Amino acid sequence: MLHQWTIAAETATSAEFGGACNYAAAEPRPPPHPQCCGGGAVHRLPVPWRITYKILVLNFEAMHDLAPKCIADMKTEYTPGRQLRSAGSRLLRVPRHNLECYGRRRFSVTAPRLWNDLPDSLRLIDSH
Repeated sequence: MLHQWTIAAETATSAEFGGACNYAAAEPRPPPHPQCCGGGAVHRLPVPWRITYKILVLNFEAMHDLAPKCIADMKTEYTPGRQLRSAGSRLLRVPRHNLECYGRRRFSVTAPRLWNDLPDSLRLIDSH
């Protein structure tokens, strides 16, 4: 039975590609965003890393007033109560959340947490 399904799949595939079943010979698709990161480099990241990357990009844009107002309003910069070395390191305040499972998944909680985990050299970049 499995052999019959394999033959049927190969026949259908070879009819679609006009010949033998050779996926490497199919025309390569262009990257989804050629202007971003060297032509689709982000698209080749695993999905959890892509999600983290997108959250950090939105947060970077919010820090530099390039994001929509609804996203920019979610950030709150961390200001220590006294003179500390961390005062100029562009940290964000992570809001408290009640629900452990869903609360930490919110953008308003996840974005500052990921942003604060970045090294200082990345947090202090000004160019886009």
